[in-house]
Amino acid sequence: MRVIALTLAILFCNAVEAKPWYKDPKVWLLAGIQAGTAGWQIKASHDCRARAGIGSCFGGYGERKAMVGFVIGLNAAGFGMSMWWRSEDLPEWSIPGLAATGFNVIDAARNQHARCETVVIGGQCQDDAAHEAGMRYKLR
Repeated sequence: MRVIALTLAILFCNAVEAKPWYKDPKVWLLAGIQAGTAGWQIKASHDCRARAGIGSCFGGYGERKAMVGFVIGLNAAGFGMSMWWRSEDLPEWSIPGLAATGFNVIDAARNQHARCETVVIGGQCQDDAAHEAGMRYKLR
């Protein structure tokens, strides 16, 4: 009897197919949130470097291109891992992308509230003036 019921269920029940990733609105929402927060983080770190000095912001005295590359790479890796987890049918597939988004939001908020911690000399933070003097010395 069980064999007949199982055979009928297999024959007459429709198989449910998962939507491909590009038709799932949650995937596009995650991608949009990640791209938006990454752009906000990059803009906030740029504004922070102009306002509060290079040393007070994300990446400190590091190369700007490297910091932007890190943010883009982190978000690409988070989105890629989320898509891999989604293909493996893990219910927590959005966690890697949301973790990268969390980093973007926390760092952008920190950069937006950063202020010059030293005495301002000639419109610049003191650590910027010292850094630029050091760079001029190295270039000579």
